[in-house]
Amino acid sequence: MILNVAVIGLGNISLLYDDKKETQTVLSHVKALYKNKNFTLKYCVDIDTTNKLKVEQFFPKVSFYTDLSKIETKTDIDILVLATPTSTHFEIFEKLKKNTNIQYFLIEKPLFDRDHTLDYVDKSIEKKLIINYIRVFEPNIQKLQNQITNQFFGEPQKIIGTYTKGIKNNGTHFISLINFLFNNPIIKNIKILSSQKGLENDPTLDIMAIMEYKNKQIPLYLVGLDESNYSVFDIDFYFTKAKVRIEDTSKTLTVEKAIQDTIYSNYTTLGDSKKILLDFDNIMKYPYEYIYNILHKNTIPINFIEHERKNMEFYKNLEQKEFSNE
Repeated sequence: MILNVAVIGLGNISLLYDDKKETQTVLSHVKALYKNKNFTLKYCVDIDTTNKLKVEQFFPKVSFYTDLSKIETKTDIDILVLATPTSTHFEIFEKLKKNTNIQYFLIEKPLFDRDHTLDYVDKSIEKKLIINYIRVFEPNIQKLQNQITNQFFGEPQKIIGTYTKGIKNNGTHFISLINFLFNNPIIKNIKILSSQKGLENDPTLDIMAIMEYKNKQIPLYLVGLDESNYSVFDIDFYFTKAKVRIEDTSKTLTVEKAIQDTIYSNYTTLGDSKKILLDFDNIMKYPYEYIYNILHKNTIPINFIEHERKNMEFYKNLEQKEFSNE
């Protein structure tokens, strides 16, 4: 059975990041739907009709509306994609959550703005929410989570992330990955070490914190750099048996194991390096593969509400630190 999808909001992540049928990448919702035979784009809603023709190149029969009310009671929507500005998420979700025909809501991160907490989400609908922190769907990242849980690399010692372009714009990916990979740990003792210009009102911060994981205290460091020099997003995980590095620029996950030094036999060093290519060029196809597998009971569901609760908790604590200038 082909699943019908409605997309609300036709900006970058919905369409413009990848709006050419002939390219080999999958970097937008529309492109992901076009490439997946299990889904079809049934409805689009956007107050601006500028991108209507671009969408119709992918799905000529799509119904395009500028009024959200036109789809609120549709009985043939299986998946609802919400990709409008964050400030509009709550209002739109409140209108569409009443449509019981919708099996899943795929919502761009973050779920809501700071004025609306997760308490507004009914327990009965929590399992229908999928928040699109896209890295967590990549197969090698999911495998890494399983390896960490099973202590394949030993116990974690320290985690160091480096980023640019604002703590909320890009730093959120660091916190999201930590919460996903380490099963929503407690992050405490947050300290802001320095601040520099980021994106508009989103500063790029240097942060130190402690992660509680399996009764151990793991230091976290998030280092913010000036984006005017270059963009960067890397995370280094130091375990007792290996070092693991996620690098956005090269789209790689590198594992270096602890091995005996070939020259100084009394020393242990890092070596036996293995580099794995992360499929970031096709990253948007994976949320839809996840949805399809969930519907067919081929994978274990991710608790996105708990994941988002931990993300929001971190930023709430961070804002208190900014306000108090600690």
